Amino acid sequence: MIRSVLCMVLCVSGVLSLTDTTTCEGAYDISAGTAICGGFDVSVKALVCGDGFSQERCYAKYTNAKAEQEEFFFMGAGDGIAKSALPEGCSGLQIATGIAMVQFYPDTKACYLASELDGTKILYSRGFDSTPASITLVFPGANVRSGYLEIKCNEGITNPKFDTTGDAGDSNTYAVNTTAACGGGKAPSIAEGGKVGGLLLGLFFGGGAVYLVGGFAYNIKVRQLEGIDRIPHRDFWSSLPGLAKEGFRFTKSKATKTDYTPL
Repeated sequence: MIRSVLCMVLCVSGVLSLTDTTTCEGAYDISAGTAICGGFDVSVKALVCGDGFSQERCYAKYTNAKAEQEEFFFMGAGDGIAKSALPEGCSGLQIATGIAMVQFYPDTKACYLASELDGTKILYSRGFDSTPASITLVFPGANVRSGYLEIKCNEGITNPKFDTTGDAGDSNTYAVNTTAACGGGKAPSIAEGGKVGGLLLGLFFGGGAVYLVGGFAYNIKVRQLEGIDRIPHRDFWSSLPGLAKEGFRFTKSKATKTDYTPL
């Protein structure tokens, strides 16, 4: 079983990508639109329409797989959206105030409550310096829908635009995305990111070279091995493809809820 779990980790670790997952210190102050994330003062009230909602500014639009137009209106701080400020088709919503996000179809005037503002949480991912690389406002779900607003932090953005890919394959969970300043925090530049990436690559390849050369020398001088037996940990490396295959089968059996039999 442990072997299978190890194989699963090997197979999926390079495939799965996570959004912001670290909880900011303390609670998100919804009224002020502020939080402390990684020791950094986040202030997004104006950015996420907390100073006042307007249909022209606080929305993102999307064309779904059925070629239908969708619009997502949001307000991530302050008092939330009042139903009266939304398009006419939203008049039937069962909540009057405190709305965080709605899904609206302009062609049919259908309107659905996606999230409420009360209880919103904020998560972040750490950047290369002391500022967050991104932060995410996670809105509480309403009935079968929920939503979140992800902000890639970049101090140099003065006119942020909002976009969305609808539920992006995650049924009824709607994402709105933007790149903007996170309370004055400067995101790392491409040059800074390149330096870190180059350092990591250097450590990886340099360490690999030391491992191979040192392993070969040890197997020749100390263990006096011949041929391919001189390869460091040859048995492990030769079995790795089989381990990856078994991990894939194990992962597939969990996803499809079928029986799993080790190879």
